[in-house]
Amino acid sequence: MPKKVNYPWAARVLNMQLSNNGPDLFDDNKFVEIKSGLKPENWTILEEQVCYGNNGKPCFLFLMTYNLKISPSRIRTENPMCLEKMVQFREGYLVNWNWVLGLEVHKGKYRSYRYPHFDILPVISKSYKVEKGIVHLTQGVLQDIFKISEK
Repeated sequence: MPKKVNYPWAARVLNMQLSNNGPDLFDDNKFVEIKSGLKPENWTILEEQVCYGNNGKPCFLFLMTYNLKISPSRIRTENPMCLEKMVQFREGYLVNWNWVLGLEVHKGKYRSYRYPHFDILPVISKSYKVEKGIVHLTQGVLQDIFKISEK
């Protein structure tokens, strides 16, 4: 469910475009990688995604949670419009990519991971009420680089 409705939502509220490869969102000035889940414990960054910060433009991480009107186990559709109607609320945190580099690397059997945790996010510097949710800019994210579509 996340990519079908949460990624287009993030693109709309951050005024960016969806990408087919590499970081999930882009515009002329920056890239954004999205991690979303029903709970913050579901956020995982693949170690190979860490190189997104080395592509010549500022890169950010958008950590998102969302609430549904029904239990995920009761969802029986893949239709994006129907799925969007099931989303009650979203909350996203924009984080500077340098913060990602400070996360501990966990070695798996075949690849490595980094796990951003909610309790270690940088301090929120500004919040925006947006369509079906809130977007928070954390310390180190400049307000003028994002044109957030406020509600």
